[in-house]
Amino acid sequence: MYNMKIKIFITVMTITLLIPIVETRAKAISSVTSYQTISEMNLIINNNEELNQYDHLIAPESLSFENQEVPLYVTFKSQQKALLKFNNTFSDELKKISEKYGLYELTKNNYINYQSAINAMIDNDLTNVDRYNQMLEFIDIFENRYKNDEIISQVRLARSIRTRNKEYLKEKINSLTPSYNKNTRKTKLERKSNLGMPNLTGAINYAKKYAEKPNTLYRYFTNGDCTNFISQILNNGGVAQVTSNSKYSGWWYRTGSNYSHSWTVADTFSKYMGRVKYNVSWNTFRSKLVKGSFIGKDNTGDGDVNHMAFITAISSDKKQVQIAQHTTNYIKWSNSTGWTNIGSKGIYYLVR
Repeated sequence: MYNMKIKIFITVMTITLLIPIVETRAKAISSVTSYQTISEMNLIINNNEELNQYDHLIAPESLSFENQEVPLYVTFKSQQKALLKFNNTFSDELKKISEKYGLYELTKNNYINYQSAINAMIDNDLTNVDRYNQMLEFIDIFENRYKNDEIISQVRLARSIRTRNKEYLKEKINSLTPSYNKNTRKTKLERKSNLGMPNLTGAINYAKKYAEKPNTLYRYFTNGDCTNFISQILNNGGVAQVTSNSKYSGWWYRTGSNYSHSWTVADTFSKYMGRVKYNVSWNTFRSKLVKGSFIGKDNTGDGDVNHMAFITAISSDKKQVQIAQHTTNYIKWSNSTGWTNIGSKGIYYLVR
């Protein structure tokens, strides 16, 4: 009888202890705190006939770490099949880009170079912008497989250790996923769209001075320098850096080999500073902009901002804005840039 009571007690206690674990797990899975919700992911998959033609789009199952959901990006089911179809579809454009920029055939090892080259082609050849936007849409999804691989690798590593390095890995995982939203700076919608810079004139002057000829005091990232330039503008506008010993925490630049992820990566910068999504036409989006606005674009709506720029002026008739950016490096009125047409799937962002 005594043994039976012990067994019953143990059983009850086991069930009691399991309940909060199950509840916590359920909350972690059901909570939707990401920019890329399940419905948004399904929208990308179901409303992208052009992208599905390369191969089926899939939404990988989220991971779980420290009672938190770790979402992954939409990607192609077969990278190899998708790339082969893409290379055949855009063989003429790829050949032209390869010859112009001295690039080898497009592979998983050099797609970033092609992404930068295609952006440059758009700015220099607005007559073919639709074709180039389709190419950017493909690369935007193609790169997600490698982002997912990195997230999965870091989650596995973090699960295997029990040291203070786990906090560093948590920061890194958060910065890599579609759900990252550090928001250590204010992000209220009613705020001015220039990140509250104390010295707006200084920021604009800096942007105009170094848009076409980069500041040699900073490293120039040949594969994509847009966010490095944006960070410099913001810093020279009087916004202090947020220093940290972790590359995946804060917003800072020390040397050409020592800087935060948020300083140089468009998506991380936009999430760290806070951003507002605008799935609208360029004309509607333009009406939201002021001198000192930081703008971004996502080529496919997959939740990953691919490019950043800065507004230095508004035309007298308010129909154009002057855009300063890197990669390619220019300061131009908007009607002579690729920003006015980012494709049917593209989404604008106002970074705050």
